[in-house]
Amino acid sequence: MALIGKIRKHSALIVIIVGIALAAFVLGDFLNPWNSRGQRVNTIGEINGDELLINDFNQKVEQETQLRKEQQQKENFTPDEQFQIRQTIWNQMVNDAIMGKEYEKLGLTVSVDELNDMVLGSAPHRLIQQSFTDPNTNQFDPKMVRNFLDNLDQQNPEMKDRYLMIEKYIKDDRIKTKYNNLIQKAYYIPKAFAEQDYIEKTRNLKMRVVAKRYTTLADSLIKLTDADYKAYYDENINNYEQEEMAEIEYVVFDVAPSQTDRDNIAKEVEKITADFQNATNIPSYVNTVSDDSYDSTFKTESKLSPMIASQVFAAPVGTVIGPVIDNEVYNIAKSIEFQNRPDSVKMSQLLITYKGIQGFDSITRSKDQARVTADSIMNVLKKSPDLFEVMALAKSDYPTVKEDKGDLKWMTDGDPNFALFFNSGVPMKVNEVKVIESRLGFHVIKVTEKTKPLNKVRVAIITRKIEPSQETFQDTYQKASQFASENNTLEKFNEAVTKQGLNKRSFERLLKMTDRIAGLNQARQIARWVFITEDMEPGMVSPVFDDGKAYVVVALKAMYEKGFAPLEKVKKQIEPMVIRKKKGEKFAEEFKALKSSDINEIATKTQLKVDTLTNVNFSMRMLPNFGRENELIGDAVTRKAGQVYGPVIGSAATFMYIIDSIAEPPAIADYTQYKTQLVSAFKSKVTGNQVFKALEKNSKIDDNRIMFY
Repeated sequence: MALIGKIRKHSALIVIIVGIALAAFVLGDFLNPWNSRGQRVNTIGEINGDELLINDFNQKVEQETQLRKEQQQKENFTPDEQFQIRQTIWNQMVNDAIMGKEYEKLGLTVSVDELNDMVLGSAPHRLIQQSFTDPNTNQFDPKMVRNFLDNLDQQNPEMKDRYLMIEKYIKDDRIKTKYNNLIQKAYYIPKAFAEQDYIEKTRNLKMRVVAKRYTTLADSLIKLTDADYKAYYDENINNYEQEEMAEIEYVVFDVAPSQTDRDNIAKEVEKITADFQNATNIPSYVNTVSDDSYDSTFKTESKLSPMIASQVFAAPVGTVIGPVIDNEVYNIAKSIEFQNRPDSVKMSQLLITYKGIQGFDSITRSKDQARVTADSIMNVLKKSPDLFEVMALAKSDYPTVKEDKGDLKWMTDGDPNFALFFNSGVPMKVNEVKVIESRLGFHVIKVTEKTKPLNKVRVAIITRKIEPSQETFQDTYQKASQFASENNTLEKFNEAVTKQGLNKRSFERLLKMTDRIAGLNQARQIARWVFITEDMEPGMVSPVFDDGKAYVVVALKAMYEKGFAPLEKVKKQIEPMVIRKKKGEKFAEEFKALKSSDINEIATKTQLKVDTLTNVNFSMRMLPNFGRENELIGDAVTRKAGQVYGPVIGSAATFMYIIDSIAEPPAIADYTQYKTQLVSAFKSKVTGNQVFKALEKNSKIDDNRIMFY
């Protein structure tokens, strides 16, 4: 019934999707993976001549998706999360293709004995420890590993595949470590390099500087020419390398509920409220009509919406509260039961299991025998609860009893993993003992500690979102479709935006694999339209894109090939730097015009102060009061003492300076410390993925992902 309700509420999407599908058919199947000769593409990429097949890619994506669903306890992922999973798999496949050849050339492998040691040895791999941790103790249990492997062929396919993925990760991690070790151990620092590093770090200058800061001259007083921009651009062109990219403008047509929609939903909620009052099977009714499933946990007042919390706790059981609107959602609440319950319970358990329970193959007792044994132990512990640990160690079948002595630690109210134990412990007193049954057998439990009980309520809450109707979806789609068809050029697009008072947005760096655009949920469809559509050129306007609760129309403003960004595109970006350069040149000419070799005289004539800097050396990154001034430091460490130098055009000012003294470092016999520091810095680059980045940069990578998603 809940599924029927969801189909009912989202039936509009089905109608609109059909409409968009028909439009796409008419416009051409531009999003399918076909090459220019009409042949279907079956490779998602090619790395140094090795093809990456789309079927292999999809299989790995599916495995990773299932693994994350289990880990995150989620049924579905958002488009952005799905993209990130694909991105992860692509990166893994590229890494495997590039590094695999490196390992093969070097003959690097992981032997069976090595793998066994990393799984079953005295110091197993961290992933094995994480994967075989007892949930009750949070401690690694080696027995769980061996028991799992002994029964690997009997495990369900999902568990088996997951273990094989873990095993592959362990092998990849080990071989990567071997590779990194080879590079690190091959790195050698000669004595001369270490001595130079020592000098650069300890040869200190004392200097006086006169600085004319760029902030003393307003930017508006600097007049730039095209030649100024061009000169700076040519000097720094390597900073403006870019991928193939596009610049787009777009309009979003939001689908918002109309007043008619609101009135109809209000009538529906009114009927639901009346039926809720008389409903007998509360959970079933809530799951049938509510946007959110029935929640049976007990809650304090602070855990409920403020708009209904105080009313629920002030009214008797069975009272219907609402409907009230909270953030565009109707809420209708009905109290089911009040209890004084603790937030946390600490408990110990002793398990008596029986034949037939999975994971306890050595147990021969029957279920009836197990029940009798558990009752007998309970009777003993009722009289002597202090013997619980002793009895647990002697009688419990739980695998981790020797480590935890039956201690379940603290459990919180509402945790589904411990609901049976927690709910059983709520009415029990501290040190009270009882028997409960689970899928593992019979548990003798004892409450050891409890937090102070609080007044809580189990409350059934029906939520109903105020959403647009099918008609509203259709009306908005028609509006967007009409806009796209009537304004099929960039010029018409912009004129219509102005005339209709629409909010036009821009995105200047659309890449082939862009997955996020401001204000949109699904950017991939736009990127694919731009980069896959045959004969695409600036000025074209897109068909209508479905963005969930909005429709989008896009206009292509410009396209740029891979290479260096043209000057006009970066002109605004580089303007502050060009102004700074012009100021530096102007101040340099002013200093030169003084024709003075006295630092104090220069300061007096320019009405600037003299700053004294001490312990300036080549390894410095920042100058006190000035910040990063590499030009000044680089110039100063090459000069002699006693002479005025400059002007030096820096990052924040133009400088004149004099070196008053140079403290030469004393010779030392042992440069081990400096060798160690240089080697350590190199090793951090190796372990920090710099090696792979260098190999990747020199690899030939053909990326066809946009043909598929």
